[in-house]
Amino acid sequence: MLVVLVTCTSGLWAARGDLTLVDLAKPAGGYTGKCYAVTAYAGKWESDLSPAFCASGGSVAKAIRLSARHIRASYREYVRNQFNGDIVPDGALAVGFYHASAAQTFGDAMWNRVYRGAVVFDVASLANRRIVSATVRLTIGLGIVPTDTGPVISTNVTQLVAPWLRGDPNYGFVLKNSDENTGAFLNKACLTVYSDPVLEITYY
Repeated sequence: MLVVLVTCTSGLWAARGDLTLVDLAKPAGGYTGKCYAVTAYAGKWESDLSPAFCASGGSVAKAIRLSARHIRASYREYVRNQFNGDIVPDGALAVGFYHASAAQTFGDAMWNRVYRGAVVFDVASLANRRIVSATVRLTIGLGIVPTDTGPVISTNVTQLVAPWLRGDPNYGFVLKNSDENTGAFLNKACLTVYSDPVLEITYY
């Protein structure tokens, strides 16, 4: 459908600043090649007809689903008084932490590991397009914590993706937990493994 947004901004039309949405049924042959004009009104007052807008092939928003080009997961841990770190072998998007500790007579022991995931989507085919919205969707796999909903969760990333379409560097997304305390002395875990990351973009 084509939605026309009319707003009153000056003179008599600024009295209330109302917004009126007009929902036009899609023509049998689509919008391409059709022309439309609108008027603005407030009470009994109505403006002159606007200049006509003629829809072209790029006038209707389109949507695309992009699969991840690169997926990488890594961990950092503190164990036996030293830090270690490496790439998670299977590349699963593990995000969260695992804390283990033990109070002992001859010295306490602890092991803390923090996981991060990273994912990159190739948006080069949408260069210079005007973005409407962008959403990352992930499927929850192992280790669901009580506050998660699923199996698919999503987050709005429009403000992050829009600059990439304008030519800014695309470094992808890093998924991390708010708790990355590798010096914690406690027993606690919050670890979620995600899969099937997709980036959904609506654009003109």
